[in-house]
Amino acid sequence: EHYISAPFELPAGARVTTVSWEAELGPKTRVRAQLRSAGSRDGLDSAPWRGAKGSAGWLDAGQTTGDELSGWVQYRLALEAVNGGSTPRVSRVDVHYG
Repeated sequence: EHYISAPFELPAGARVTTVSWEAELGPKTRVRAQLRSAGSRDGLDSAPWRGAKGSAGWLDAGQTTGDELSGWVQYRLALEAVNGGSTPRVSRVDVHYG
């Protein structure tokens, strides 16, 4: 399953550095993230999702994005479970920027 956040605007000049989260992980489950950014809120719909170092891959918690993500930002979480035995439960997500 995927969860997509509401759009939010970073302060002027700020750039995303990492994304992290708190989650309860059952056996054979994990959470990963992607980010996207645009100069306007409307521009997010056509912005590509980014993972580590500009790839279309996924980020693990605390992994550096390697991109210049600024302006309006969204994150997408992949909630993964093997064999549907249990589901990760995310209680908090932090997008870090500087």
